[in-house]
Amino acid sequence: MPTVLLTRPRDDCEDLARRLKDMGYAAVIEPLLAIVPVEAPAPGAEGIQAVMMTSAHALEFAKREALERFLRLPCFCVGSRTAAAAHAFGFAQVVDSGGDGPALAQLIARRLRPEDGAVLHMAGRDTDAKAREELERQGFS
Repeated sequence: MPTVLLTRPRDDCEDLARRLKDMGYAAVIEPLLAIVPVEAPAPGAEGIQAVMMTSAHALEFAKREALERFLRLPCFCVGSRTAAAAHAFGFAQVVDSGGDGPALAQLIARRLRPEDGAVLHMAGRDTDAKAREELERQGFS
């Protein structure tokens, strides 16, 4: 029986492991990282025109009352899983870029203007910075 190594956080790959088993594969779950809460103050909403999420994990430990002021803003998400999490959390205007970080940044740049305000990047401590870097190149803060 072929073996597949799954390295995502455990909660992210348990369903995949079951599906692989049904297809005749042995799945070994060995996470390379763990998602743990980090205390961080919620930013002020002044000057922010939209929210960008590059991971559904950005909302995993978030407190709704701390983010209430952002829920009415457009929320641009990297993919469908993140978009579903944002919608379930309470964001009213969720946009799914259906791609990766650079595709997300390009979508935001097509829909928004840098002079209208900053884009709040909701993310963990350790992130892939491609989306943020692309937005900064296009004049966003």
